Amino acid sequence: MKHFGIKKVLDTFSGGQKIVYIVEDNEGRILAMKCFRNCSQRDIQEIALLEKFKDLSGISKIVRVEEYEGSPVLFEEFIEAPNLDAVATDYAGNAEKVCALMIGVAEILQPIWEARIVHRDLKPTNIKILPSGAPVILDFGIARDLSANESITDTGEDQPMTWNFASPEQYKKDKDAISYRTDFFVMGVIGFALYHGTHPFGTSKDEVAARFNGQDNSINSPQDCVLNPFFEATLAFDPALRPRSVEALLTTLK
Repeated sequence: MKHFGIKKVLDTFSGGQKIVYIVEDNEGRILAMKCFRNCSQRDIQEIALLEKFKDLSGISKIVRVEEYEGSPVLFEEFIEAPNLDAVATDYAGNAEKVCALMIGVAEILQPIWEARIVHRDLKPTNIKILPSGAPVILDFGIARDLSANESITDTGEDQPMTWNFASPEQYKKDKDAISYRTDFFVMGVIGFALYHGTHPFGTSKDEVAARFNGQDNSINSPQDCVLNPFFEATLAFDPALRPRSVEALLTTLK
């Protein structure tokens, strides 16, 4: 750690292809230090994306990138705030709070979507909630650049996803159907789960897959729920039936 100017390690998280250390550097800054195991093309892509959007508010800021034994080590600002899943009960039955959160997420991601990049892993553990209520979006590790000449994952191969926050096209392993509308769908799932306290399509991966395969996109939301226009627009199984633009998405929340 001394090699990187680290004074002490405050916490450690391990998962997937990275180990994340929460550290204090010699300047007294608290940082998230990401060390990649067997650095992959996806890891390199995540670093490039964060560098490209380093001036964008609402995502974690990259501080610097160093190298250790041939692999990159990424230093990001550490955001001292709870993940959305830790404060989910604050949104239960509160349409105003859910709307504000979804609007905030859409406004953060709009320039990223316009650059033809899809997050693909939106979920409560990847969203920090600041004291003001504003969201900060984390972990672009499986984001997909639709402008890239080649895809890291081909159609038919396992598509990276979190089962309870994934779209029908991700379940079908159909990379050609992935777009910003994929993130729209997951925003609908998150909003529904926050407001109603349950997933709109099931409580297990098999149950959700069966609903997607059966094309049953009915949702159990009271007729007088003011969020229904947002749910109905975003939770369409066919991506072509979801809002065509961020502006159209925001209209469902107003």
